[in-house]
Amino acid sequence: MKLLSFVRLFGENWGHKHTNRKRLTRRPVSARRSSGSRPWLEALEDRTLLSTLPPPIIPYSGHQFLPAGGFVNDNTPVVAVDPVDPSKVFAAYQTTFVDRNGVVFSLIAGAFSTNYGRTWLPVAMPLPLVNPSDPMGFPFQQATDPGVAFDRNENIYVVHAEHDAIPAFPATPNPIPNNTLPSAIVLQKFSFNGVAPTPVNLPNHIGVPFNAPSGSQVIFENGGEGLSVDLALSPTIAVDTNPAAFTDPVTRVAQNDPASNAIYVTWTTIDNHRSNASAAILVAVSSDGGKSFSAQRRHRRRPNSRRFRDGGVGRLRRPWQHRGELDTG
Repeated sequence: MKLLSFVRLFGENWGHKHTNRKRLTRRPVSARRSSGSRPWLEALEDRTLLSTLPPPIIPYSGHQFLPAGGFVNDNTPVVAVDPVDPSKVFAAYQTTFVDRNGVVFSLIAGAFSTNYGRTWLPVAMPLPLVNPSDPMGFPFQQATDPGVAFDRNENIYVVHAEHDAIPAFPATPNPIPNNTLPSAIVLQKFSFNGVAPTPVNLPNHIGVPFNAPSGSQVIFENGGEGLSVDLALSPTIAVDTNPAAFTDPVTRVAQNDPASNAIYVTWTTIDNHRSNASAAILVAVSSDGGKSFSAQRRHRRRPNSRRFRDGGVGRLRRPWQHRGELDTG
């Protein structure tokens, strides 16, 4: 930006109208600015600068406590904010207790807020699935590792793992002694278009009739007849919340995202059908709001390379730890 001096704007005598001092030689003034004209500024030149985010606003001080999950110890919370209405917030967490025999039982609890997290109310979550390997038909002892995400239609997706107690992780020969321990990756869906989340029944095709044909979506399960033999743990979830189409109001450049509202679920598995029972990461994708998922794909790095394709529109990047090193892909 260019600024003119007061002398050029108001003349040499500005502020000295009643002085006897000898006047300076008057320089010619542009024809477009006559004596007594109002100040003016020249136009700014075009420039592109880095954006500066405003400081965060914290309207409520202090800690806010989530509703009790039902058991003794509540832990492992995850929170997601509605991308369309940030006053709506959803939290999922694990609630745990230990019985007299030292067996750990846990469930997934949920809570929601409609005032930016100032107050919370509980959400009823489904009970664990029936363990397909249990001769008495008991459910899985533990529901763990919750993950939660919103889509642009104000739907909530909660993913978690279900299994019995997992033995301690030894150093060798395999990460887990019983690689075929029954387990499942389960997805729940809620609609948050109103004042509170309401459950949405999803079709299910895995483990029926042990698992209900609708309600919870079972993405992966092992331990029963016709099911996988690979243990599944530690799921995570991400939803593409980009608009399906967007046009920049200044440049008029248009961008389309064909994967808008796509749901990505990943988890860790022990591949028992391989000779070394190695750990791997599986990925499944849904493009119809969780009604169906693609076949699980094993995430691989490029041979002899540590480089990965850049994430972008419709792409997913997931970090993980491999032999003490942090990788991403």
